[in-house]
Amino acid sequence: MGTQRKDYVILGANIGYDNFNEDMFENFQKQDDFIYLMDGMNGEYLIVGKVLATGDEFEGFVEIYEYDLDSKEIKKLSESVKIMIKENFDLDKEPKIIVLTQWR
Repeated sequence: MGTQRKDYVILGANIGYDNFNEDMFENFQKQDDFIYLMDGMNGEYLIVGKVLATGDEFEGFVEIYEYDLDSKEIKKLSESVKIMIKENFDLDKEPKIIVLTQWR
């Protein structure tokens, strides 16, 4: 059995694995412009948000990504993530830039 990895830069929040609820996720999964990543093995995170960049499965990040956190685009995106988290999970979370490798 092998493993696969995927690297992400996400504008989102770790809402905590304890917030996983199958009924909520059925509704959330229909919102295809948002992503959720969860640690199904150890239950250490449940991250929801928007993907800013992904790395190659074998090479990782092969480009340099720069984001102006004060730009109108990022602020607007951040607000949409914040609203999505409130509407879907009833949590008040401030989105952050999250960089992680997801192993499957």
